[in-house]
Amino acid sequence: MKKNHSGIYLLFVFLVFATLGYSLAKQEAYSPSDITKIVFLGTGTPNADPQHSGNSIALIVNDTPYIVDFGPGLIRQASAMSPSYGGNIKALAPANLKHAFLTHLHSDHTTGYPDLIFTPWVLGRDVPLEVYGPEGIKEMTKNIIEAYKEDIRVRLYGIEPANNQGWRVNSHEIEEGVFYKDDNITVEAFLVEHGSWPEAYGFKFTTPDRTVAISGDTRPTQNLIDKCKGVDILIHEVYSEIVDPLPPAILGCIRSGPAG
Repeated sequence: MKKNHSGIYLLFVFLVFATLGYSLAKQEAYSPSDITKIVFLGTGTPNADPQHSGNSIALIVNDTPYIVDFGPGLIRQASAMSPSYGGNIKALAPANLKHAFLTHLHSDHTTGYPDLIFTPWVLGRDVPLEVYGPEGIKEMTKNIIEAYKEDIRVRLYGIEPANNQGWRVNSHEIEEGVFYKDDNITVEAFLVEHGSWPEAYGFKFTTPDRTVAISGDTRPTQNLIDKCKGVDILIHEVYSEIVDPLPPAILGCIRSGPAG
């Protein structure tokens, strides 16, 4: 994977060992997992950097993928890692992308949403996409489907064969607390501070052998600290204006706003 030297959404993985009380006796517990895997599909910023796709993470548990955030380029990045294009992660074949979680509604985290809805459908997904996010995700989903209604109609009733399920989306608006559970994961949402968004979330995933926290787009907050204590892996977004400068107006908002 290419090293990412850019800003706002530059992602660093911090292994948090027993709430900072890591001991050598527990080393074996943190060896690579055959059950839980993390793939960075995009670590770019709002800048149109051609070397880095938009913000998106795939958590893969027992070969089942779960997508967090929908930055531009995520489907191409997922496909690049699948066997169809020389990769070795079968779970990331586009037709397998059926569950997704959104931290907040900023455009740089959502412009890949139509791609997540329609491209896997065209490539064979035959069940509705299940999406979980803050208030507003239902309206956004409705408007995207409306915008692509002619594409849906032509694919269903024209000469291009497509199933009548994979384009559909079940969107769920979430609140703080545990909001999703299946045989692979339990997902808890916690509020974070990000600009003037009334709802921006981080997520804590509990899998059969790991706990993984994704901070979302936020500055450090007590809620973030409390929810991430004791996790095995914390993925936190960091911005460096030195290596990836944004326009002055945006930088001014970041510096003076309630949250960067």
